[in-house]
Order: sequence, then structure tokens, then C-alpha cells
Amino acid sequence: MSRLDAARPSSIMSQELTPSKRRRTTSAETPATSAAHAPTVMPLRVSLARLAADVGGMAAATSRHGKFLSPELYGPLVADESPFPESPAGDWCALDAAPPSGGDAVTWLALDVEMCERRSDGARFPVSCCVTRTRWEAVSGGHVAARRETLFDGLVNPGTELRWCEADADARIDWKADVHGLGREEHAAALDEGGLASVQDVQRRLRLAWDDTAFLVGHKLSADLRALRVRGPALRRRAIDTMLLHWGPRRAAPGLRALL
Repeated sequence: MSRLDAARPSSIMSQELTPSKRRRTTSAETPATSAAHAPTVMPLRVSLARLAADVGGMAAATSRHGKFLSPELYGPLVADESPFPESPAGDWCALDAAPPSGGDAVTWLALDVEMCERRSDGARFPVSCCVTRTRWEAVSGGHVAARRETLFDGLVNPGTELRWCEADADARIDWKADVHGLGREEHAAALDEGGLASVQDVQRRLRLAWDDTAFLVGHKLSADLRALRVRGPALRRRAIDTMLLHWGPRRAAPGLRALL
């Protein structure tokens, strides 16, 4: 079962549309090394209008959640101005609130970011990322077809500020290797081979895919967006977070494992 099965509306319940959690033990493909992947086409027996309403409803439910604007989640990310003065403004990618037209379609940009943690303050930094795009368009018979493709899937440079290349880095960084199987050795090997992407590489992929049909999708999506330094008021209408969709007022925030 994928990470969004529990929250997916009935019109798209049967499709596998999002990246999955997986342990990586070898260097993954990066923008510089990835081979061309033919998009997967999946027919769906619903109308585009029905699907658009379902997806829009999920985004609306996310933004209506009582915790959505909390400082720990989306509050700082949807502010008009960057609320992160400690980071250079150029480090952040602000999604366009009035993006170009994507035509008559509905698009999901699903994110899955694996992270490491700085021991001194708990700050998290990306170590790998997968971004998939699923675009639904009308086909004959009043139905729609979903075209899925991987925009990025590879290791990401956590950032020079961590000094992760140094021999004593493990004393300062919790790589969370028990979760994703990645550490300093894997990143150093990828760096030597010229296959380690930067956060800006991933931001560029998202910016190129961002249009007025797009929704960002993930589980605790705000954490992934912070790690990739992506923000903007557009997230108020274009974010679908499965954690918030299943987080009731008398319950603790559900983890992904609890939803699977």
C-alpha cells in the first residue's frame, strides 16, 4: 500500500501514484546521471471534473486543519515574506502564486525526502529525494488517463554548513541510516563520481513542473518542504498532507507507518 492510499479519494484509489519509502544502500540516480524514463500511462474511469473536485477537496481539508498554520508546520512556509532570516534569501524557492497555465488537467507533484539531523540543535537536512509527477488529462469516453513520470530520484548534498565530508562528521550528524540506509560514505562516493545533486537542483525541477494544475503531495509535507527550502503562499491552496488529513483533534499526529 502506498503512503497516500488511506487518504486517496475513491476516484483514484486503485492507482499507485506516489514515491514510496525505501532503504537505499547504493548511490541513486541524479539529474546528471539518470537515464530517460518513459512515463507510465494509467487509464481511470472517472471524469476530469470529478477528479479535480476530489483533489481540490483534499487540499482544502489540509489547509483547514487547526494545525496547518502552526509554527511547526506551514505557518512560516506560507508567509508572504521569508520568515527564515538566518538563511540567505537565495537559498529558498518561492512557488509562484500565479503560475503559468497547465491546460485542462490535474497534476500531483509527490515528494519523499529522506533526512539527516544535526545533533546540536535537531535541524534536519536532505540526504535523498524522490519527486514524481502524475498528470491527469481527459481522454475519449469522458474518462481520464494519468501519466506518471519521475522528475528526480537521487542523493542530495545535505549542505556545506554541516561539514559532512569531514572525518569527524558522524559525531555531529545523525544520518538516520537505520531509516534509509544512507550515510557519509554513500554521499562521499556520489560526490567523487559527480552524481550528488544540490537542493537547488531539486528546486529547479519543482519550479519547472509548477503550473496552475499542480498540487504538492506528501506525508508531513511541511518537513520535506523545509528540507528542500520551498515555500510560498500558494501552499495554502496547493498542498495535500496525508498527516493532516488523518490527524483528529483528540489524536496524536499519525506517522506514515500507522497509515499503512
